[in-house]
Amino acid sequence: MATNRRRHEMALRRQCRELLRALDVRAPLDVEEFGRRFGEYRGRPVLFGAYDIPVPGPSAVTHVDPHADVVLYPAAAGQIRQTHCKIHELAHLVAGHPPELIRGIHLYRRTNFDSVEEWEAEVVASIILEWAMVCTAVSAAIGRPSFDGGRVERAFTLHRRGWL
Repeated sequence: MATNRRRHEMALRRQCRELLRALDVRAPLDVEEFGRRFGEYRGRPVLFGAYDIPVPGPSAVTHVDPHADVVLYPAAAGQIRQTHCKIHELAHLVAGHPPELIRGIHLYRRTNFDSVEEWEAEVVASIILEWAMVCTAVSAAIGRPSFDGGRVERAFTLHRRGWL
């Protein structure tokens, strides 16, 4: 089981690496810009909106509208939590998960983190956020006069295999 999950994670990493290259995403990560580019890439807009999501309930939802996917994240959450919610919802779209049909509306609104879809969404979100943090840190370090970042920059660039 652990071996299959590891293989699956490696395939998700490969998929994310290819997507980040195709979208020409650069650090620092702007989640809404990433969503806009992803929407253009697949021919279906991704929109974002803060919403008062009831508690208890899902952390965020994505409404699959006939013309766009609308990611709703908690208005009361801090910026870090909002960013994670946005990336997690985008990860469902990246992974190609089918939405649930709830009262005639297609939604991503899962609250069961034991499902394969939630595991995949968390892995994809983590991969993208790890990439963003590492690339941002390396970019900042390269700007320091005492830092010889050529080798490190080549290791982390998206134009090569890099750490992804």
